[in-house]
Amino acid sequence: DVFKAHYESLRNESLRETIKGNFLVSDTTTLIRGWVMKEDLENFQKLVEKVTNGLVDIEFEDAPLHSLEVPIKLKNKRFVRAFEPITNMYSQPRYDELDPTPIFSVFYAMFFGMMLADFGYGLVMGAAMLFALKALNLKPATQDMVRLLLYVSVPTMLWGIIYGSFFGG
Repeated sequence: DVFKAHYESLRNESLRETIKGNFLVSDTTTLIRGWVMKEDLENFQKLVEKVTNGLVDIEFEDAPLHSLEVPIKLKNKRFVRAFEPITNMYSQPRYDELDPTPIFSVFYAMFFGMMLADFGYGLVMGAAMLFALKALNLKPATQDMVRLLLYVSVPTMLWGIIYGSFFGG
């Protein structure tokens, strides 16, 4: 009886999963909901029409104002992009707010250099990070972090000259 009950339980679970599959896919209709950047709408629409041979009905709506559900994509130049992990660590701005990364990236670099303030450490850090960027095959997120350390090595050397510090001496 135990085996029979276990068999029935597994059979019911298998049947439940099979039935779920009927609702997820259809031979004629697929519904996809998601987010597309405004500047990517035209390319997205062309791609979907190409893939579906023009048999598609696409509707686009503007994102709701002040929504917390809208995904965030920060758009910064290379120098500022290296500081985006710090912005993400605290809180990303909503899609309709100002991105603070360009503003605080300069201050962060200068204050980092002021706190470490050693020409020798900055020189070694800069050389090591430059080597890592050129010689190692890094993931994009790791590349950004290494690039951040490369960028802050310059103010570290600058403040090391100002404070007269070379390897702590």
